[in-house]
Amino acid sequence: MSRVLFLILLGILACGGAERARAASKVTIAAAGGQAPGGGLFAGPSFVSWPSAAGDGWVVFRSQLEGGTSAEAIVAAHFTTPATRVQIARLGQRVGGAGSLRDFLGRPSIAANGDVVFMASFRPTEGAARVGIFYFSQTTPSGTDALRLVVEDGTLTDAGTLNFGRRVDPDTAPDDEDTPDRAVVVNADGIIAFTAATDPTGAAVFRATRDGTVTVVVRRGEAFDDATFAAFGSPAINASSAVAFRATLDGPDDSTDTQGIFVHDGATVTRKVARGAIVTAPLSAGGTFTATLTQFGNAITLNDSGDIGFTAGPIADPDDCTSEPEFGACVYRSGATNLVAFPSQALTLGRVSGVSLGTNGGFLVVPPAIAPNGVATVFVSISQGAVEAIRRVAPPYGLNDAEKIIELLMTGRCVYYDELRHKTPVDLSELSGVEGLGPKKIKLLYEKLRVRTLADLERVARAQKIRMLEGFGEKTEVNILRSIAFLKT
Repeated sequence: MSRVLFLILLGILACGGAERARAASKVTIAAAGGQAPGGGLFAGPSFVSWPSAAGDGWVVFRSQLEGGTSAEAIVAAHFTTPATRVQIARLGQRVGGAGSLRDFLGRPSIAANGDVVFMASFRPTEGAARVGIFYFSQTTPSGTDALRLVVEDGTLTDAGTLNFGRRVDPDTAPDDEDTPDRAVVVNADGIIAFTAATDPTGAAVFRATRDGTVTVVVRRGEAFDDATFAAFGSPAINASSAVAFRATLDGPDDSTDTQGIFVHDGATVTRKVARGAIVTAPLSAGGTFTATLTQFGNAITLNDSGDIGFTAGPIADPDDCTSEPEFGACVYRSGATNLVAFPSQALTLGRVSGVSLGTNGGFLVVPPAIAPNGVATVFVSISQGAVEAIRRVAPPYGLNDAEKIIELLMTGRCVYYDELRHKTPVDLSELSGVEGLGPKKIKLLYEKLRVRTLADLERVARAQKIRMLEGFGEKTEVNILRSIAFLKT
């Protein structure tokens, strides 16, 4: 694997407004082998998870280190003049009242003022290791620690006792970085949102202040209409401290179970998009494309105007009966749900085949980023992956002059694409070298067995798990092991 550069188009990722987006340029956040703030070098390839960006030029990321006093650190970078980089935390660091940091969990989040939150395990002075949420403030009074523990295992809430060691969704892989209970977010007022399990068998979406006061947004078992909340996705928070999230509802029987996109405004929970919602979009050839949304992606985005970006489907290409239904990218704005990218959509570069990042991006399905003025930016795969592009479109999200298409093949890469594909770090250079494994099978192996590397593939093959997947079988599993053995020679 080559040495890695983290690059970002801040105008797209940070959602700093339409004018900033137009003026954005490539910015190097960190280079493997470069000097890391706080000591040591950025080791390569070593960047862990993927960066988070805020609307005022702030970016935060995790990186392994070499030649210093710690093996891994969280670093924030601010790209105003002069540009600065700050070490937020490092493994082994002692945090007042918490003990020493053992492992970072998930990815950190950064606010527009540069404050950072992250989840980590730590070892207190006495007792067993615990897990908590830590808060780093860029501005602290003299004599006050910038980094402190704000919420930890065992905290008593109205939804039960927090248990960060138990999965909110037991079906997620234990080492998966992109899970709801590791997605901690923060705004510039220091309000934190997170999803967590509670003892004995509960789960909830929470808000917390930087002084550690925890309140329940919504909990498992809470009534909504004629159903109850059962499961939650990753939350998003905006400057008004509104919290948006995907949720699953249990109805009186299996036939009435449903999903939707919800927002808590500080007082009440409102369903913005319901399962069965019918969405439409104009077609370039005339007429209207119509789809019914029954499934929703885990990750969502929320801007300061209350617009929500999410993925949903399944959406089939009516002109290609051989293709499988895919998710489309949607924006909820001013009471209406809009399709901004969907399979069969005709753009100037060709027909959209999906909104996943494709083979090189680990098949990640990414919700659109939304600027405060509603301009949506979304990745699209075109002509079955022959072209990959970024589509930027303004309200009302139809066929209008505000649409911009950036073709990735013009330069051979796109920094926005590079940043997003770190969310699902599938080592395609290794896996595609195994005889019989193409993009669809690699995607299925990742989705069902969380196979990301050749070592993962060998492990599940030896455990005879691959033969249980549709389209594989015992013979395929044996051939995979033989191919891996050949690659090792």
